Amino acid sequence: MPNVVQVFRAKIDPENVAHLLQVRPAAIAQAQAACQALVRAELVRLDDDVWLDILIWSEPDGPEQLMKHAAELPLLAEMHSLVGEMLWAESGELAHSTQL
Repeated sequence: MPNVVQVFRAKIDPENVAHLLQVRPAAIAQAQAACQALVRAELVRLDDDVWLDILIWSEPDGPEQLMKHAAELPLLAEMHSLVGEMLWAESGELAHSTQL
């Protein structure tokens, strides 16, 4: 089964960035422990306040699997609270990866 990639473009208040970067590793680890379908999570800064969050899932329903456990994941909720306006979101099938 091919991997599914979700890309979210969002604004993050520059005052929240340090806290976000501090909590994100533990939040992603907590998410992966709850949902093994989450393979990778990459955070990309485009501008001072615009970021991409790229999530790679091993199963098409991975996001839904994770959301079933969201209420039990306080670090994930904390991380999401630091994200401002969601500008857009897309998902698709991973066609090729160099797996750096």
